[in-house]
Order: sequence, then C-alpha cells, then structure tokens
Amino acid sequence: MKILKLRIIILFTMLISTTYFYGQNVEFTIKFDETSCTYGVYATPDFTNPAFIFAGGSQISIVVPASVDDTTLDIEANTYGWADSSQIYAPAADTSSDFHGVSANGGVVSFTSGVELLMFSFELPNSACCAPGVRLFDNATDPQSTDSGMGGGDFNNYFADALLFTDYYNGNYNNTISIPAPTGDAAQAFCTIDSPTVSSLVTNEADVVWYDQSSGGTAYTGTDNLVSGTTYYGALEPGSCVSSSRLAVTVTLNTTAAPTGDAIQNFCSQDTPTVADLVTNEGSTTWYNQASGGTAYISTDALNDGTIYYGEITANGCVSTSRLAVTANVYTTAAPTGDATQNFCSQDSPTIADLVTNQGNVTWYNQASGGTAYISTDALNDGTTYYGEITTNGCVSTSRLAVTANVYTIAAPTGDATQNFCSQDTPTVADLVTNEGSVTWYNQASGGIAYAGTDALSDGTTYYGEITANGCVSTSRLAVTVNVYSTAAPTGSASQSFCGYDSPTVADLVTNEGSTTWYNQVSGGTAYASTDALVTSTTYYGEITENGCVSTSRFAVAVTLTTNCDITLNIKMMLHGALSGTTDGLMRDDLRTGGHIPEEQPYSSTLNARFTHVNNTGDETTNSTVLAANDGTGDAVVDWVFIEIRNPLDDTEVIKTMSALVQRDGDVVDAATGGALRISSVPETFYVAVKHRNHFGAMTANPITASMGLASIDFTSLSDANTYHLSTSPDNVAMYDVDMTGYTGKALFAGNANYDNKIKYDGVNNDRQTMGSQVLSDPGNTGQVLNFNSEGYLSGDINMDGTVKYDGVGNERQVMQNSVLTYPLNTGNLNNYNNMIEQIPQ
Repeated sequence: MKILKLRIIILFTMLISTTYFYGQNVEFTIKFDETSCTYGVYATPDFTNPAFIFAGGSQISIVVPASVDDTTLDIEANTYGWADSSQIYAPAADTSSDFHGVSANGGVVSFTSGVELLMFSFELPNSACCAPGVRLFDNATDPQSTDSGMGGGDFNNYFADALLFTDYYNGNYNNTISIPAPTGDAAQAFCTIDSPTVSSLVTNEADVVWYDQSSGGTAYTGTDNLVSGTTYYGALEPGSCVSSSRLAVTVTLNTTAAPTGDAIQNFCSQDTPTVADLVTNEGSTTWYNQASGGTAYISTDALNDGTIYYGEITANGCVSTSRLAVTANVYTTAAPTGDATQNFCSQDSPTIADLVTNQGNVTWYNQASGGTAYISTDALNDGTTYYGEITTNGCVSTSRLAVTANVYTIAAPTGDATQNFCSQDTPTVADLVTNEGSVTWYNQASGGIAYAGTDALSDGTTYYGEITANGCVSTSRLAVTVNVYSTAAPTGSASQSFCGYDSPTVADLVTNEGSTTWYNQVSGGTAYASTDALVTSTTYYGEITENGCVSTSRFAVAVTLTTNCDITLNIKMMLHGALSGTTDGLMRDDLRTGGHIPEEQPYSSTLNARFTHVNNTGDETTNSTVLAANDGTGDAVVDWVFIEIRNPLDDTEVIKTMSALVQRDGDVVDAATGGALRISSVPETFYVAVKHRNHFGAMTANPITASMGLASIDFTSLSDANTYHLSTSPDNVAMYDVDMTGYTGKALFAGNANYDNKIKYDGVNNDRQTMGSQVLSDPGNTGQVLNFNSEGYLSGDINMDGTVKYDGVGNERQVMQNSVLTYPLNTGNLNNYNNMIEQIPQ
C-alpha cells in the first residue's frame, strides 16, 4: 500500500512538473547568521510546487575572497546531499577570488511562490567567521571554464528538474554581517624578563587589534611593550569586519632577582659530583651552561672541572633576571697513556714487563676495573687485553689503559691446491693465487730455488708458496699443482635457417657442444647476447669454454631468415568497473552469470565511430559452452572487448580489428573457442589498442613485435611511458592506477557510458545523464525512481554487475565519480572536470 501511494505521489509530481514546467524560475540569495558564523543559501521560486524534484548534479557556486584559506567549505543544514565538490583558488581570470562549486545529489523540495527555502548553509574554512565579498557566482560576469586558471571547471549556477534536466536558475541577491567583541581574561600577568609586548595579550579569538581606549583612540602595534597596571582594549577585526565593542584587559608585570651563594665550589671526581651538589642560599635552583640563554643541566649531570655553572630561580612564575656564576673544581687522576695495540713475536717469550706506557710505574690487571693484578714475569698471551693503572697525588687513576697484546706465529699461505689456466693467456708464476697475496714461490717444499714472477707456468708442475707477515716468515709452504688447458673450436652445421616471424635469437644457433658464445668476427670482435635477434645473410662465429678456457678458434655459421609466420596474440587487461568492490584480484563476471552477454559481438560503427570494423566483417560469435566454462575461476568470461591492430608506421591507421572475450583474470581469448587468440595477415610489428563499450580504451605507445610465433602485451603492468598519449594532451593519464585489496596494477578507466571519448561527471554531455536515462526509461521503472535496478546489457552498468543503479547501495554513479575525482590531472578535485579524454588517436 505504501509503495502504491508513493507511486501515485510521484505520478502526481510528474503531472505537476509537466504542467508548470515552462516559463518558471528560481532565484537564489545568500544570508549571514552572526550568532553561528554561518552563511545560508536560499531558493525563491516564482511558482508553487509541493513536490518539485530537482536533479543530481545541480550546482550553486560560492565566490569568496582569495584571502580565505584554500580548502573546502564546511556544508551544513544539508538535506539534499549538497557538497563542496569543486574548487578553484585565485585563478588568473580573477586572482582576487576563490570559486567553490557546491553540487547536490538531487531530491524533492516543496516550493511556494515568493517564499525563501533554505537549500544549505556553510561556514568559511578554519573557523573564519567573516570575510568581505562572500557571494553567489554570477553566470554572466564571473569566469567561465575556458578562462585562464579555471582548470576546465564549469562553475555556472545550474538548478534543473530531474526528469527533463531543464535549468530553472534565474539569478541571485546579497546580505550584510556584524561582528561581536573578542573574549578572554580581564586580568593577565607577565614576566618582565620576557619583555612582553602587545602581541603577548591572549584572547579566545584571532584577528584582535588592541587600543588605548574603550572606543576610538590609537591602536597599538604588536611590538609595543606592555606596561604594568595599564588597561588595554581589544577589538575583533577579521578581514575588513570590526567588532561592535572591545575587551578590556589589565596587565601586571612581575620581576625576580638572581640566587646567592659561593662563587667557587670544590669537588672530587671519585665522589661523582653532579649538578645537584651545587649550593645556593635559596635552593630549588636551575643551572645553565651560559650566563643567559643556553641549555639547562639536569640534576644528575656530572660536574666538570673548571666549568662555570649559572644558577637561576623562579618566583611568581617568573625566572630571575640574572644568574649566579659558580666555578666547579673537580680533581681527577687520568689513566696512563700508550699504544692500545702492542705487537710481539712468540720466539721472544714476551712478559708483562714488556708492556709499555708513557708514564712508567704501571700496575697491570686482568679487568677494566677491579680484578687481579699481574706480576711482571707473567707471560703475555696472544689476543689478551691488559689494563694498566697509575697513582698520582695520592689518587688512583679513574680508569685504566687497555692494551691488546698480539703474539704472532705465521702459518703457511692458503689457497686452492689445484689451479687451472688457459694456454692462450700465457700464464706465469705471477698468476698463481693465494688468499694472502705477496707470496714467494719455490720449486721445493723447503729450501730450493725461488721462481721469478715472469717464469712461465708448466702444465702438471707443483709450485710451493711462502709468505712473510709482521716480520716473520711462514713456518711451512703451500703446494699448488698447475693445469694449463687448450680448447678446440665447436662443431655443427655451417648453414642454419630460421623463421623470421619467430624472432629467432643467437640462443637458437646450434652446435654439437652447446653453451656457445657467438661473435661478429672470426676473431676478436663483439660478442652477441643470447637474446640478440638473428639477421638474415649474416655469418656468426661460435666459441666455447671448457675448463674455464675459450676455444683457440671459432666455428662459422651462415644464417638465413624466412618470412610469413602465423602468430598467437596474448593480451592481458583489466576493466576498472568490473574490479570495483572486489577483493580477490579478479573482475566480476555478473554479466555472464546473469545471462546478459550476447553471443554475437556488440561493437559496430553505429554504436560509435570508435568501434568501426576494419578488414573484418565483425561477425565474431561465442556460444553457451564458452560462456559456461570455468565458472568460479579466474578464467570465467567477463565481457566482449574490441581489439585494433594499427599500422606501425602510422598509428592513426587501423589495419585490422576483431572482437574477443576477456576473462576475470584479464586474459583475452578467442570468442568461438575460449582458447588462445590467433591472428594472421599482420605485419611483424604493429600497435595494439584494446577498447570496451563503457570504459576508455588504451593503446601501446610503441609498436610491438611478434617473436617465436607469439606477440604479448600486458596492459595491467604497462608503464605510463609505454602507453600511448595523444599529442594534443601528452600529460593526460591513459589508464587507472588501481591499488586495492587483491589487485595492484593498471586498468581501463570506467565511466564512458555514452560511448564517446570523454568521461565527465557533471556539466554538459556528462556520462551520468546516460546512466540516469537508462534507469528512468526502463519499462519496469513505473515509479520513475533513480534508485531502481535496471537489469540488462547496458552501457550505464559501469561496475558490470548486470544492473544500472543511479542511487543507493552499489550505484554506478559513485564508480564514475571516483574515476573523475581520482584522475591525476584533476588537481582541483572537480566533479565537472572536462579534460578526461581517451588516449587513442581517432
């Protein structure tokens, strides 16, 4: 019964709207409420309609002075979803003003002719109460979207009905404001030492100017010194507004003298004296490192010998105007000095008595503090640290000197016992390797004759190495057996043929030995990389390496490349709309599960010139078997897509098109089989573009090349630099950067409901009108409501869930708005942004 009544009301409203549609106007005004510091925007119609439905996307723009903070207005008293959706600050067309486009989701209002109706209220940013010149946008005189600095934003006031989108807006009128006195403490105290000024006075409000009288008089400057016992009078003056009365504040200034005590105070380092041990007659003193300013010590800070400390006290909340200077004497005996590392030879049998310091008469311990003292005849141990202590003026040194003793014994050098060399390198004794280096080589394990570094190495010979370190010769020698290898050239077929379309590389050349490195010359020259493409009628020269040695000659192979090879085209892409609201990294396949995907491909030039078939009749079809396959997996079908192959020498020329199916994981497959997409009669290199009926398309910035019968392009990871950009808008973003639960990567922009090459949320030719029209024109939407679920294969189904919904949970309008507001070049977050353009040449 309630639904029936609602439908009757809506039908009655439509009749009223039809009856009173033509020749009716609505004027707007802005008013200011001084008690709440809010502005209200009111509508005054010249007609009566108790259920007037105004359209979503209606916009009333507010103009504020450029001095107001650059941020969104705080919209209040908001019944109809009004929001500060678009902002332009101090554009070149009007540098003295900021422009705020406040748009609504639409709704039903009750209009009475000549009676003002509050549409919404707002506050200026950051609690600013008043600013001169706040007004409504003037469609006739204020800057338009094409004017300098407006960023493409259309701020014209627009107030339309929701059925025929007719603009009822017919002008506006203005108001005045008044400001109360500031508030704060009537008595305020300060410290003389702080040299307080008029700017130190405190109120609960900003923008206060202080005077010498309760009215009239002379204004103080912020740097004027405060005078004790004087009364100051504050007026609130935000912008050009002045409060009607002033706040009276009486000032008191307080002064504190320095503490008193002994100017020299003595301490002993072993007592670990701290700042807390300094004494004054007053107590509770804070000590600093300077006579004024500086850094305060904490009570546990250690006192430093000869340092002057400066004491300061606080009374009545004010620190003393000067400080007491105290010099601290802290007597300390330092540790002995000497080398921290001392070296000895094991053959000298070194003892404690051999340890050396600059002072002499040192007692050595086994610990840095405490521990047991050594006797002078104790033997030194390699790697052990000894701690020395001296006594001066009856005081033991506060720390000990740590000395690490190194007692060296030199072992033989280390390295590989077998070392391999190549004959063409003409190896010598200098090429033998150890971990230590600087080795002398002999012909015997001991004694014998030393080799010169230039002596040639002999295959199968053993060499014996000896080192000297820290003045000591190693006690034994390292034995190294030498192998000197020679490697022959590789073998195989001297003539080898490959398919040019397979993109054969150097890695495809074949020898009997394998693992061959190929060069451009019979000797010397430059080595090819294994991924270098083979060139027809070219001779390649192969070299192999065995036992670490390259062959002494190379094998020549003459290469021939043939043509005319078929390819498989692998494309991966994502549709932003089908990803919206998902968390598993896969696109939704609701069109498939709902039975909405047609078996015949949907694209043609009658839909839009963007979908013109070239060298293809456009008769691609799928079948129920393909559509039913892979249910519940990433290989399930999502929708039809349109693929263009373009001339590598002219990116505007489409040389072939085809329609195919895209799966949930982004793979594009053959419509008839659901398998790999095969393509013939295409050049070896070509541009690839992918399009969709309600998303922007995208195209490679450069031609791609077929290789090994295969060409692949992954638009989900294609960088911006490798994605095509129109020369007229090179800075535009071609694809959406998605960063959501389950998926991070590129996706085609969603929201192109009207099939053209722009996505626009508000203003002329906006895409959400198409969405709204599809909802309102659905035969089942007898109530003409915008939150109706219109099911089918519709372009307004931006999130591709099988339904078009303009309002309510899961509506497509939010997906479209997200595409516009998050578009990187829409720096003003404008709902009416006009420069979001598909980056494919037409």
